[in-house]
Amino acid sequence: MEPAAAPLAAPLAAPLPDAAHVAEGPEASAAQALPHISPESLSLPQLPVDVAAQADPAPLPALSPEALRVVPGDVSPAMAEAAASPASGLASGLASGPVSVPAFGEETSDPVIIEVASLPAAVAALQAEPESVPAADIQAMPASVVAHDAAREDAPAVSAEPPRVLGEMVMRPGWNLSKAAARLYGNGGRRVMQDVAAANPDIADLDLVRPGARVAFPARQAEPLPGGACVVLLDRAADLDAAFAALARLREEVSQAVLYAHFSPRTGLAFDVVLNRYHTDAASAQAALEALPRKAAATARVVAYGGDVAVAYSALEPASAGAPATAGSPATVRTVAQNATAPR
Repeated sequence: MEPAAAPLAAPLAAPLPDAAHVAEGPEASAAQALPHISPESLSLPQLPVDVAAQADPAPLPALSPEALRVVPGDVSPAMAEAAASPASGLASGLASGPVSVPAFGEETSDPVIIEVASLPAAVAALQAEPESVPAADIQAMPASVVAHDAAREDAPAVSAEPPRVLGEMVMRPGWNLSKAAARLYGNGGRRVMQDVAAANPDIADLDLVRPGARVAFPARQAEPLPGGACVVLLDRAADLDAAFAALARLREEVSQAVLYAHFSPRTGLAFDVVLNRYHTDAASAQAALEALPRKAAATARVVAYGGDVAVAYSALEPASAGAPATAGSPATVRTVAQNATAPR
């Protein structure tokens, strides 16, 4: 038998691997993996001529926080719907993170978005339900405000005190002052005209008042109507001159029409054009209304002056004191001059 071969004293030299294999080997040394770097290769590359010429480029315009803010009203409903959908390009683009800004000098056709985080918040604000006001805040309204509004709706008093002067009347052509006073007070006698003269010290002669002159009528209190008294109301005015104008118009058709001035703290001063007689019941007043000419009866109505009238300035006689008033019967008016013409 031949003896076993003795081990080699030194290993056989193996061929060196290529540089690529050395770089990929896990046991390669750092000297074998990195190429040799000379000092000359560390010099900076030269910039192009056109870029180097821009020694001091203009700074980018500053963007204020107000310009970067996204207003929810500027986002259209279609854009909000697209942002809410996960499959849409807008939602995926917003969720992809920050948007890269191209380098200075690099040309690009795509717009640069500086702030993208505020847009999803704006879209979410559009989709959010409006915040409801807690019931506790609604009930916390001061009671004085509610009470003030309720008092305004039921505010009864126009004036708490009765007037001292009923108002002024503008004299029309053909009118006589004493008969005008009789149509208002129910009496145009001497004592009434003395009170009218005292209220108009600038008028020297009440019998010579020219058309266009203004005459004041004092507030002479009269006996109020009894409770439950019913009157045929033809028209109503808020001031004395308008009441005399309505009276002159209605007397062309209803000769027994007169004025009834009254005051109450709830309604204030009012001037009613009524028939010159009052009735103790509504049935008889309705009969007097139906006896009126058709045109006047169409707008007339029966009213009852109860506790609503605090002060009366006109005197009406009861219908039982004489013949019932009809459309054609003349009304008796006591004046200073019985032959004077009355307002028509």
